[in-house]
Amino acid sequence: MWKVKDVMLLPKIISEFLLAFNKDDLERKLAKKPKLFAFTACSNATGTLNDIPKLTKLGHDAGAMVYVDAVHYAPHKLIDVSQWDCDFLACSAYKFFGPHVGILYGKESLLNNLQPYKVRPAANLNPGKWMTGTQNHEGIAGTSAAIDYIASLSGANPLTSKRNQLEQAFNKIETHEKTLSLAFLDGIKKLDGIEIVGLNDLSTINQRVATFSLTSKKVSAEIMAKQLALKNIFAYSGNFYAKTLMETLGYEEKGGVLRIGFVHYNDLNQVEVILHELKTILS
Repeated sequence: MWKVKDVMLLPKIISEFLLAFNKDDLERKLAKKPKLFAFTACSNATGTLNDIPKLTKLGHDAGAMVYVDAVHYAPHKLIDVSQWDCDFLACSAYKFFGPHVGILYGKESLLNNLQPYKVRPAANLNPGKWMTGTQNHEGIAGTSAAIDYIASLSGANPLTSKRNQLEQAFNKIETHEKTLSLAFLDGIKKLDGIEIVGLNDLSTINQRVATFSLTSKKVSAEIMAKQLALKNIFAYSGNFYAKTLMETLGYEEKGGVLRIGFVHYNDLNQVEVILHELKTILS
């Protein structure tokens, strides 16, 4: 059983413009030989991507098991636990257009050796020992349907492997979302009184997904979100459960930030509409 004293806070943020791991601080913490190194694949607040294979190797070199939170990564890019070599990965199906179902991947050898809290009648072997009773069959069916939907975006022959379809689909998704991101970043730079929290340069487009947090000294995030809602534009203000990040950056006490995100079904016209409405709100 791990104790609270075994838990350490992971690396400090370099700056609010990069929002990336501080390499020196990370290495100092890993040198203390933690049992588990957990990090996010992609920030749900700022859209920043982490170098998952690199971080996984650093964790393993320090003797730690590696746990990847891929919740916000899943709708934007293809997950590949084999390439990353992570020990555990978690995500949620609702993030990739499915139902509210939690997903946990673990290396079989580790899942065999770990003893979870479980109901006594449950089996003592995989996968039964991880189950808490009757399965969420409708949720599982919905998750499978969501995966099929994403695969269908590839336009590939449905007789080809599902993995191949997903690879082609996410190639298209990434290309499209990158186009939307470039247009949004370029447009935001032309607006007065608002700025992006995190990566905001066109040259860093490959280090982020199409999720943006914005802040303004003119108008609060909450008011901007409400004004956008009046125009049938759904945006969200607050901390998005990234409370520690918002506290660290000093935005929590101000009500958080405004988050705007794009996915594969959005288009350039919608980007322009949002930019226009933000300009109106800020004027």
